[in-house]
Amino acid sequence: MWPGFLDTKRKKLFALTSVAVLLAVSLSLLLRPGGPFVPPPPPPGKAYPIPPENFAVTTKPSDNNEPTICISTVDPDTMVAGSNDYNTPNGDAWCGFYTTHDRGLTWSEELIGGYPGGPVNQLTGFKGGGDPVIVCDSGGNFYYAGIAFKRAVNPLNPIGFGITAGIANCVFVARSSDNGESFPQVVMVWAALESLVRFNDKEWIAVDPLNGNVYLVWAIFTVMLTARLMFSRSTDGGLSWSRPITITETSAAEFNIQGAAIVVDNESVIHVTWMGYGTNTVRYARSADRGQSFSTPVDVAPMRPIPSPLPNCNYRTPDMTALAVDRSGRNTTGSLYVTWADYSEGDADVLLMYSRDGGGTWDGPVRVNNDTVGNGIDQFFPAVAVSAEGWVHVGFYDRRSDPGNRMLEYWWAISFDGGETFPVNIPMSNASFDGDWSREGTNDFIGDYTGIVADNRTVAAVWCDTREGSESVADSEIYAAIVPYIELLRTNRFENVTIPWP
Repeated sequence: MWPGFLDTKRKKLFALTSVAVLLAVSLSLLLRPGGPFVPPPPPPGKAYPIPPENFAVTTKPSDNNEPTICISTVDPDTMVAGSNDYNTPNGDAWCGFYTTHDRGLTWSEELIGGYPGGPVNQLTGFKGGGDPVIVCDSGGNFYYAGIAFKRAVNPLNPIGFGITAGIANCVFVARSSDNGESFPQVVMVWAALESLVRFNDKEWIAVDPLNGNVYLVWAIFTVMLTARLMFSRSTDGGLSWSRPITITETSAAEFNIQGAAIVVDNESVIHVTWMGYGTNTVRYARSADRGQSFSTPVDVAPMRPIPSPLPNCNYRTPDMTALAVDRSGRNTTGSLYVTWADYSEGDADVLLMYSRDGGGTWDGPVRVNNDTVGNGIDQFFPAVAVSAEGWVHVGFYDRRSDPGNRMLEYWWAISFDGGETFPVNIPMSNASFDGDWSREGTNDFIGDYTGIVADNRTVAAVWCDTREGSESVADSEIYAAIVPYIELLRTNRFENVTIPWP
């Protein structure tokens, strides 16, 4: 109640002044250079829930796995996710995309064109697709990278028609310029002929924040058990692509290149990491000339690959690198973070290495999951992102809530000191699930990776989730958590954790 001695005019003046002050404070928070979006303080005693609310991104009858997610650079309420999507006329996997304009409350579910019976484009004639990765340029255009393939290849009787006749598989990039509503521009970047028995696999994509160049890396495997890590670039919004160059290829010292990741820093330097299984090392190379050439690959860290499958499951668990670069403008700007799952302690742990000098030297490894070392509990399939404060966010599958080391949850770890420690480990999924409920028969499959992204107000993560399935009825869907992380951290108490608020 207003004090009784104030007259009507003074009440109005006071009210107008209060509104002006509130607007000024709110505007200063929103426009603070390089600073995070800071929500108003919640009512006393009101803590943001842990685990947070989960959203079902996919809901159609057939399975989905291997998700990716990206936040629009111009509209933070818009996000586009992707997955291997089996809701196709032939029941095989294809590249699905899912768009929300209300921060995850509702999602559309669509497929990239070219699938059997679908819209005609350069992928028409392939029977399956997958390995989705999505990025967004500074203008709000989304780029979707994936692979397309034919399951059975007979060089004497080529399968397919049109542009894909005689082609066994390819890597492609699709572009959306309508806020993620559609991806009409679909361009085949590189293809393998049926007669050569090669396979293009596990691509990853990045976009330069300064010039808009789009960069793609992927592996090419041959029947002779050799492999090459390839790179191509587009300087015209994905319409055309350069002839690929080789970053590295297998030899007696480096067998089975896999799990490549790529990022671009604020100086347009391209950074690439991958798993080198011959020497059991995490490998790295960089390009300072926008992809015209790459440095000689170097070792970042030794690693011990996790078994595939892990104990107590039938789904495969291959190891891949995840890579992020700090573009925050803070004192950790330019830092690189590479993470992977490692079996050095007799169970799968998420490890991370960081570089403060653009990949010249690396420190670590840092153990991201903070449960007891060597406790027989597995954490795997990490994804990594950096938010506006330079905080490092890592998402991963975690079995720590199940003493039997079987049931999965998706967890989130946060570092406030540039990846040197991860004092906050909290669950993101609000239900546990069994990964063996993911596909019918003996083909259990939850994909090969998960996804996490961050901007100046939100951390968004996606994972393959089988909570709607059972031992007798498989059902894997994509779930998401979209969290205002500042609010969550401000309204909860974390033991022995000091948060350096910006």
